[in-house]
Amino acid sequence: MIRLTADLYYSKGTHKECYLYPGDPHKCIKIPYNDWGVKDLNREIRYLHLLDRQHKDYSVLPRYYGTVETDHGTGHVFELITDYDGSKCRTLEDILHDAAFLEKYRDLVIGLLLDLNHNLYDNEIVTMGLFPINILFQRTAPDQCRIRIINDMGSKTLFSPEYHLHWYAKNHVKKRWQGLIRYIKKKYKTPLPQEIAQAISNV
Repeated sequence: MIRLTADLYYSKGTHKECYLYPGDPHKCIKIPYNDWGVKDLNREIRYLHLLDRQHKDYSVLPRYYGTVETDHGTGHVFELITDYDGSKCRTLEDILHDAAFLEKYRDLVIGLLLDLNHNLYDNEIVTMGLFPINILFQRTAPDQCRIRIINDMGSKTLFSPEYHLHWYAKNHVKKRWQGLIRYIKKKYKTPLPQEIAQAISNV
């Protein structure tokens, strides 16, 4: 059994807590602390297993490694997505609030988001929704970056047509992308985020 001590604590979401995996800097342990957290994890794990069976490229999502027993109950072991130097990734939410960063790297942010859109569409990646707080900009080297998605993976229904019908899945991705654009336009009222939203809407 793994003891989840205070020094292993990493983050807390609406339904789950996240801890570092002892001895492995590339893994984390997610612990649900309410019924919604259990449902979220079960949905995400089922979906990742499905993607494995379908032999899809889902490298945009974290890997899942199974369960482990902890002093907080059964934990689920996922890939811990960090920058190349082990530091926490910046989220799209962080970046949209950083006017100086956006001023300097506007075109890079737009390009990476467009790459994300193509990745989701081409590989038919299903999500409950796309939100800036769950979109990570992962630096894989000092001068290289890619986008990863954490949380809200999969569909709320067990037998979802978007899991099996290509046209349905691609339409699902388009709707989720438009939802992200609407969210950005509504929440981030300053000029640069509005420019970003407009630039990624023409896909």
